Amino acid sequence: MAFFPPVAQTDMNDGETNEALDDFQFYAERSNAQLAKAAVEFHEVFAHSFRVRLGTKTITFHPGKVGVGYYLVAPGKKPCVRYGVMTDTDLLQLADKYFGLVLK
Repeated sequence: MAFFPPVAQTDMNDGETNEALDDFQFYAERSNAQLAKAAVEFHEVFAHSFRVRLGTKTITFHPGKVGVGYYLVAPGKKPCVRYGVMTDTDLLQLADKYFGLVLK
């Protein structure tokens, strides 16, 4: 899961927020195809919290103060959370390490 807090239209006038959102969406889109090839589901969420269902268990995640980041989870593993906007290269390296993939 790639998460970003909801952004109001008035917030889009703030150059920093606008640039962060643009980068977030750009790198998420670039990562999605590679992750899909490795059978990793990837979703972008624009919310203050979200739920993840893993088997019969549902987890509600509330991002910290930063509000932007990535939540990786797999059966039998503790979730991995990284905050901030990551490049596609960094995100794919993180996914490779966490899921034990060989991404090319």
